Amino acid sequence: MIANLRTYFLDRSRLFVYSWGVIFVFLFLSVKLIIGSNFVSPQGYYTLIDFRALWSAAYLAVSGRAADAYDPNILNQICWSLDPYIRMVNTGMYDPATIPVRLYWLYPPTYLLVVAPLGLLPLTYSCILYLMGSFVGYLAVLKKFVPNNSVLLALIAFPAVWSNFRLGQNGYLITTLFGLALLLLPKSPRLAGIFIGALCIKPHLALMFPVALLAIGAWSTILIAFVSGLIFIAASVYFLGFNAWEGWFNSLRMARLILETYPFHWNFSPSVFALMRLSGAPLSLAYSAHFIVAILVASAVWKVWRTYSSWRIRQSILVLASILASPYMMDYDLTLLALPIALIANEGIEYGWMPSERQILMMLWALPMLMVFLSFYTSIQVGPIVLLLAIVFLMRRARRHLVK
Repeated sequence: MIANLRTYFLDRSRLFVYSWGVIFVFLFLSVKLIIGSNFVSPQGYYTLIDFRALWSAAYLAVSGRAADAYDPNILNQICWSLDPYIRMVNTGMYDPATIPVRLYWLYPPTYLLVVAPLGLLPLTYSCILYLMGSFVGYLAVLKKFVPNNSVLLALIAFPAVWSNFRLGQNGYLITTLFGLALLLLPKSPRLAGIFIGALCIKPHLALMFPVALLAIGAWSTILIAFVSGLIFIAASVYFLGFNAWEGWFNSLRMARLILETYPFHWNFSPSVFALMRLSGAPLSLAYSAHFIVAILVASAVWKVWRTYSSWRIRQSILVLASILASPYMMDYDLTLLALPIALIANEGIEYGWMPSERQILMMLWALPMLMVFLSFYTSIQVGPIVLLLAIVFLMRRARRHLVK
């Protein structure tokens, strides 16, 4: 049965109009943000700030100093002393101690290996190349998932797209790798293993893949993913040195400090841990609640992948569970939600909508913006609540499919 895309005030034509409206708002904000920022001065720190740290780490890597990327003092000396238009660093330009924001490089050397070539270009040009290139990948993968151009347009207008651009983050790249793994898994499981292994550049987002693959006995995929990950690790040691890994392990203390004690971080984090900490829960209770939910969503992944035949439901629950599994998650990571939004839209259009399903879909689309707004004004982090609700509704839909 083919159902239209109507849900009260939303049909296909209105979806088209609303999406273009949101896109124009984001374009306006982007232009305003860039024009209003002085990339030479630290006063422009709020624009593409995370990419500033990425470029500085890449610059150190191609200069043979990859381990220094994990030293906050050296990293910030580079971050705030670079010329955005010429590949030049003058560490005497600013005193990092006077800069209002202190940046850290917390990603593993596998990711640093991937982005290191960006350090060969000036900041501005490497940023354009990185964001545009990864965004093209994001669009190309989603085009394979979406049922029509109206849904694709809505995913271009997706608020997480704006969050990722504003910071110069890696959400487009991770969504591309994750999406390629999901696309290839049903028919080319060995090739899918390569892209699953490539997720070692941000390993905490791949925690649910082993659960899913074990549930269906995809041993060749598991083996290739493991070997691919080892190749990435070996390459990073060869090109960047073992000291880079030592630096990363040392940086995990800072990552833990940010996770446990920075309320500003919790406002942007769709995790159960952030929900509990914002509500005033002690660390032990926040970790316990997060661990319990992680076990529950892992059980949901196992059940759906082992019991039900729908690849769309399997893949959607895998993505949602992957976001909920790690306590260290940010709003730009929610670009991954474009995948289940596309998959659920496909499912609804082909088989018909179940009660409240379209409303859940709209909540997922608005979540990157909604959760930040509500957390700042109510101190309630709704991110994990919406994600869990989506899993519950998908489990209900899964029962409509034939049991294997």
